[in-house]
Amino acid sequence: MGFAAPFLLFFLIALPAIWWLLHVTPPAPTREIFPPLRLLLKIANHEETPNRTPWWLLLLRLLMVALVIFALADPIWRPATTVLSGNAPLALVIDNGWASVHDWDKRVDIALDLVNQAEKAKKTIYIAATADNDNQDIRALNSNEAEKLLHTMRPLSLPTHRRSVINKLAAALKGEKADIVYLSDGLQMVEDDEAFSPLMNLADRDILVYDRDISDLVGITSTKNDNGALAVDLIRAKGDGEKILSLGAYDGEGRMIAETETRFEDGETSTVSAFNLPVEMKNDIAAVKVNGQHDVAATYLSDARNHIYRVGLVSPSARELAEPLLSPFYYIEKALYGRADVLTTKGQSFEQAIKTLINFGHPSTIILDDVVNMPEVSQQQLNHFVEQGGTLIRFAGPNLASNDNEDILLPVKLRHGERQLGGVMSWATPQKLAPLPKTGIFSDLAYPEDVTVSRQILAEPSPELFDHTWLSLADGTPLVTARARGKGMLVFIHTSAGPTWSTLPLSGFFVEMMQKLVQTGELAQNVQFLSKGKENIVREPWQVIDSDGSLVPAPSTVAPLSLNDKTEALPSFNHPPGFYGQKNNLYAVNLLDKEDSFLPLNSEIFSGKVHLMDYSGDVEKHLGGLFLAFAIMLFALDTFITLYSGGLFASQKRFFRKTSFLMLGLCFTGAFILGQMGTPNPTFAEKLSANDAAMVQSAGKTRLAYVITGLDDIDDTSKNGLEALSQFLLTRTTIDPGPVAGLDLEQDELAFYPLIYWPIDAKSPMPSKAAIDKINAYMNEGGTVLFDTHDQIETGMDLNGKTTANNQRLRDILSGLNIPALEEVPPDHVIARSFYIMPDFPGRYRGSPLWILSSALGGNDKRPIHAGDGVSSILITANDFAGAWAHDGKGSWKYPLVPDDDMQRVWAFRGGLNIVMYVLTGNYKADQVHVPALLERLGQEKSR
Repeated sequence: MGFAAPFLLFFLIALPAIWWLLHVTPPAPTREIFPPLRLLLKIANHEETPNRTPWWLLLLRLLMVALVIFALADPIWRPATTVLSGNAPLALVIDNGWASVHDWDKRVDIALDLVNQAEKAKKTIYIAATADNDNQDIRALNSNEAEKLLHTMRPLSLPTHRRSVINKLAAALKGEKADIVYLSDGLQMVEDDEAFSPLMNLADRDILVYDRDISDLVGITSTKNDNGALAVDLIRAKGDGEKILSLGAYDGEGRMIAETETRFEDGETSTVSAFNLPVEMKNDIAAVKVNGQHDVAATYLSDARNHIYRVGLVSPSARELAEPLLSPFYYIEKALYGRADVLTTKGQSFEQAIKTLINFGHPSTIILDDVVNMPEVSQQQLNHFVEQGGTLIRFAGPNLASNDNEDILLPVKLRHGERQLGGVMSWATPQKLAPLPKTGIFSDLAYPEDVTVSRQILAEPSPELFDHTWLSLADGTPLVTARARGKGMLVFIHTSAGPTWSTLPLSGFFVEMMQKLVQTGELAQNVQFLSKGKENIVREPWQVIDSDGSLVPAPSTVAPLSLNDKTEALPSFNHPPGFYGQKNNLYAVNLLDKEDSFLPLNSEIFSGKVHLMDYSGDVEKHLGGLFLAFAIMLFALDTFITLYSGGLFASQKRFFRKTSFLMLGLCFTGAFILGQMGTPNPTFAEKLSANDAAMVQSAGKTRLAYVITGLDDIDDTSKNGLEALSQFLLTRTTIDPGPVAGLDLEQDELAFYPLIYWPIDAKSPMPSKAAIDKINAYMNEGGTVLFDTHDQIETGMDLNGKTTANNQRLRDILSGLNIPALEEVPPDHVIARSFYIMPDFPGRYRGSPLWILSSALGGNDKRPIHAGDGVSSILITANDFAGAWAHDGKGSWKYPLVPDDDMQRVWAFRGGLNIVMYVLTGNYKADQVHVPALLERLGQEKSR
């Protein structure tokens, strides 16, 4: 305890005099009713001595005076140690980078206390913030200006740049000695040795350094695709003990789509975690965060450079399928493994393959090998695909070399014939690659010494050929040419995709080159980035990461980002971490990269002229206001006692007594109510069971559910499949599904789930009669159950003929339900048109119809969509829907399809989406079809 004005305590010596004055002064006389005649009868002539003031009232008044004196002396609880002296100015260096966010308030309190000390010592003040703009105004401040600056200063989501800021501070001091105080964030920077050397010559005494423990810091340095999984690299400052953290993957809307656990073992300062997700979910990831840590280092943004690209390959010939090493697509698939989702069209004609890929596969890139004389319809489809933003990559070969017809799907015009070793247009030796260009998409790759080319197709010379050449041979002839068309790109590789014309497909450079080329499907809008001679593109700021790790809209102070295609953008004051570009074409700038690490501040850089302190000390508190408040309360009490003893309330004694009891009752009542408001009701809390909590959660969102069979593999497939379908719903519709629920028919409430998926298996126990009755009631009240026997591969779904064990179990269950007549879903049913137009409803298998309640409408055969008046309470299939939807948790699908057609899985997801939309909006979707007929009928009524 200390006092800001201790000399005022001298007035405490007046307390004895005050006691003496109060002691001899009698209290005020009591008021009495004056009865003159009665007093005259009993008059007595005697002397009376004045009463003395009660001792407790004297003590109260003395205490009141003492409190006022103490308040005026400004008592201070735990006064700060004075660290400043002399007339030298105060130079405050404050780290306000990303690592300072965790103890920012303490940092500001300490800085304000130092400013107060400087004010008392009549020092000028200099303040330098190490994460602020290099153009910050560092000048001499008075205490008021310094306090205003400290109150407006905020931690930034940036690294510190101490060297430039301290150099500017040294220039502002102009060689004058100063009391230097450094409020550090505890992190060591590479530039620290050079940064603090100017302060050594300016320090009037030891530099006061506030340091902090950084053992709580964890950061994400990179994310990358690794064998189908999204690998996340994490670092921490110290390897003291084991540490378990939760990682969350979030989409562009800030919703968590996946979560995993990561672990630092004892002694480890780095670790790798992974998200094993399907391609669609992986490409939706916009940010990975360390859950529970609120700073920018714990957030890592992901853009198109981390996407798994969907690439379509037109299937090779049957001979090449039998001998894969002869197929050029063997080397392409190997090069794209883990970086692309490769779609193939096996056993289809070229025309059908192009149609299937474009209409149903939705690839970003299509690769063709030595294709000539395409059908005109295929040419038009491919040309439209490129103009809409796709990338078409083509390889040379003997067919193209001998082709005389003009090909509109090439970036440059080709010469007839091929150039080969020993031929007419020959080389003496195989050609190596020319030095890689300094700009363009290949500029950051290492030069391949092992690549030689012995055969190629030459391009016709033209003035613009150089501008369209991305890669050349040593003699200057092009190896890779490209041209923008519409929103997309045409790319041609002037040698073959197999090893017959060059060693390129056998090299590691081919892997890097192909991975770069498929990215053009995502980066096609950046034509100037991909074209030769255009070094920079400009991206407007979209969102930035706040100091607490949250993505917020970019403020107007953030400058557009000028991107160089050879190096990644680094965070700076004008370009903080965040997204730059347009919504569907964003570039991520992150705080950390894979070379970063967390090291504690090295005090040896101060050459022994340092006094270390920490932020854990308590800040001084001024108690003058509190003492004065107590004095005022005692004065009010003394006034009340004086008035009461003087008889002021004598005439209203009865009223005052009642009022006192009423006020006392109100005080107790108010205290009781406040106590109840602050204390939970244990009786009510005990009534909430786990099932009740689950019911409340289920009522808040649309949730898909499945029946628990007790068979682990089937239940796991159902859960994974419905989770994948929920994510598909989230990305394709406005539905935001809640977590998937597994239902115990005996225990759980079913009313909260619009659709229940029930995989039927003869090995699972037969449901009890109570469970069957529960399902019956659920269906009668409007719920829908999708029964899946997942056995189409055995005999198909035949409800009237020969049956399998699973089919028989289904019949046993249906015998206890109130089920009317069923029919196969007709092509014009609303369920086949609720979102996508479905030809059928495949799953893992194809061939079983989807059965639904019969919706025959008598003679009204012109009704275009059936079941418009109600949603079917039952759906039956044998195609194993969940088997098609489920993933294995390692980035791949859990089960292969039968037949093995990549588009069948796409149709399975679309069918699932249609079913959910039908269940949720069946009547609405059906009624939309009748709008023209209703409007026509209304027009006829009006004409009458």
